[in-house]
Amino acid sequence: MLFQDLKRRISKKTNFRIKKIQEAYDLAKMVHLDVQRKIGNPYIIHPIEVASIVYEAGGDEDMICVALLHDVIEEKSEKPITKDLLAKMFGKKIADIVDLLSKEKDWQTSYCQMRSNLDEMESAWNKYPEAIVIKMADRLHNIETIRGFPLKKQKEYLKQTEEHLIPLFKRTINNPNFKRFKELIEILLEELFSEIKTREKTFLKKHRSKENPQEKTNSILGIMKYEGWKGVREVYLEVLEEAVKTKQDIFAFETNIVNPNLGKNFLEGYTMKRLDKKIKAYVICPFDKEDESYQKEYNGKYTEIKLLHNLSLDANVNVVGDLVMTFSTNPPRGILQRNRSEANTWRHIFNSLWRKQFT
Repeated sequence: MLFQDLKRRISKKTNFRIKKIQEAYDLAKMVHLDVQRKIGNPYIIHPIEVASIVYEAGGDEDMICVALLHDVIEEKSEKPITKDLLAKMFGKKIADIVDLLSKEKDWQTSYCQMRSNLDEMESAWNKYPEAIVIKMADRLHNIETIRGFPLKKQKEYLKQTEEHLIPLFKRTINNPNFKRFKELIEILLEELFSEIKTREKTFLKKHRSKENPQEKTNSILGIMKYEGWKGVREVYLEVLEEAVKTKQDIFAFETNIVNPNLGKNFLEGYTMKRLDKKIKAYVICPFDKEDESYQKEYNGKYTEIKLLHNLSLDANVNVVGDLVMTFSTNPPRGILQRNRSEANTWRHIFNSLWRKQFT
């Protein structure tokens, strides 16, 4: 029923070759026959759901076929499916991408299999960027259905996703090889961040109640407050140091970027340090003349500034990795906290607004 529903949706809105997609499903169903996922349902549900995610995000017919077939080479069976067989049935491109998505069985640990697989996809992404997009959809569905695993496994899986896959996915956004998939990638990234946040809340709540009640206070132990305008300037420098150390981009909401109390000299000095270290910043500001001037002055290779009409957010926020910086102007106070859930929430908000109609 799941696949029939997917076929109906595809048929209504596209001119994709349904026969080809049906053949991909038939092969996947045969290969995964009688196989169950660890959460107890038939395995074939997983590739159908991945194909549905790819389709809803804007994938083409080849990507839908790959999504349906992405685990067939890895499946253990009496007659294993080979890359050559897939090439004969569906063409070289689909076979190559499915092969890219398949983990090498020679590695002894799941971590090495994962790391090798990601490296291989990255080395080939100039030719087959579709592999990364389908990997994102695959990971999203796995996280959506992670509840069937022990809490320890859930925690490890989410940590692996945040530390290894998300940075790889983020690097595609401004990569010219992924230009035609940029909107699709942004949609999937936003859904990933949202789902990770939801799952973390769920299993951490269970973990705290069962194993370590003291963990409830951990999220506030890492908060540091810096008073006065000197303190606000200090948190900016902490953000830059974190970005340099972790080699990650800065995401920022700046609602009073030219506040005279912050100091134009300080702002220029901070920006020059950031550019010198080649740290990219993505900034959302209100739409007014002062911020328009700021945009014209600093937009460039390592800075992208968007002006948003009616920015309702009354906060100044910078996010780097798990570090969140906020500052207020009345009274002037900077606050730093290292909180993954908080950082993911702000990134989710940022990505949602970034995709709106900017001027």
